[in-house]
Amino acid sequence: MSKFYKIRNADGKCWWMPERGMRVGLALYQPSGWKGRLLKCLLPWLHWSWLVRKVLGIETVDSQQSTVNGQRSTDFDASRFFLTEDIFSHGTRGIFSLKAQRPLVHGNAEASPACHSDNIYTMDSLLRRVVCEAFGVREFDYSVFGGTPSVHQKVTIQVWNEERILGYVKLTKSEEVGRLFFQEMNLLKKVNGQRSTVNGLLVPEAWAMVLGIDKVWVLIQTTRKSLKSEMVHEWGELQESFLDRLYDATVQEIEWVESDLAKSLCDLREHIDWLPNGVDGEAVVKRIDAVVECMKGKRVRYGAYHGDFTPWNMFVEEGELFVFDWEYAGMSYPKGLDRYHFWMQTAIFEKHWGVEELRRYICSVDGEWIDREMLEVYLLDVMSKYVMREGEKVKDMGLFGIWCSLLKEL
Repeated sequence: MSKFYKIRNADGKCWWMPERGMRVGLALYQPSGWKGRLLKCLLPWLHWSWLVRKVLGIETVDSQQSTVNGQRSTDFDASRFFLTEDIFSHGTRGIFSLKAQRPLVHGNAEASPACHSDNIYTMDSLLRRVVCEAFGVREFDYSVFGGTPSVHQKVTIQVWNEERILGYVKLTKSEEVGRLFFQEMNLLKKVNGQRSTVNGLLVPEAWAMVLGIDKVWVLIQTTRKSLKSEMVHEWGELQESFLDRLYDATVQEIEWVESDLAKSLCDLREHIDWLPNGVDGEAVVKRIDAVVECMKGKRVRYGAYHGDFTPWNMFVEEGELFVFDWEYAGMSYPKGLDRYHFWMQTAIFEKHWGVEELRRYICSVDGEWIDREMLEVYLLDVMSKYVMREGEKVKDMGLFGIWCSLLKEL
């Protein structure tokens, strides 16, 4: 038996870190608060102390060692390790089946004999073989992130060999999220296809697939992450240069009405009744109509838009910026729109700003870079993305209160 340590934060997110190679496994854990940073620093050295684990709120989970095709593998005790309501309450529960006692992803109707005793679940040989072939290794270790609680929640596994991080594997049972996996793969192929024209544009290579009779959707991505990689929380030349080169690599001239931005605004208008109660839908429609009227009949030069360009979706390795998680990206958006998302997300989730702080910044010298028309477009687009992601009427005002308040100021 080997140990995994379960980390849970205040937002309901969960991570599982192996005792062996924990320092590498914790590269998957990117806390923003001081307690999380302290945990990441101390746990590799003091995980043996029950007192430290108690103070940090760490749970211990056991897993069983076995072999697959003569190779070492780690089986999960799913009843304690994964089958929890908080992780799989949004369409991902079912990757493990406690009653059927089947493995994570299986290629045959019958699970392996090891899966029929003591509620032990294995990373199936099919998934293991696919991961090994993708990264060119015979064995690997891994840590697990249960996903951000949301409609699009998915499991992410960090894979490494010795101390070299190989990449990441995302898993879901949701067909909708699975389609995003394929969308991300196809977009990354387009961006990677432009590498010869743009120097140093660092993004993953990706492979999407559906495995097993239960149809588990899988996305495998490469990475350049190492133990020396750093997360950058402030906007700077690295981010600016990356977006400039991304635009130069993907820019195209098209009719505005054919752009991804136009389609996004159209989606929001068609589903305006999905906005949460308290949002003035008529005012939002007027803003959309004004943008559409202004852009009608025009040709534009638009490029790729990451869609979630934030510190937690990028890192710096040897002075270069590597950007991942492209599932919400589009290929035809105005240049520089990602900067508005970076600013908004870090202000709300890291600096804990409200409407007043955001408004003061916009009117300050530091906020002189903000173009109010672009900010309006960003706010409408981000509302559209959240609404369409929910796929029904949004019940919680949440971020919409901030976005709509800012929209009224513009």
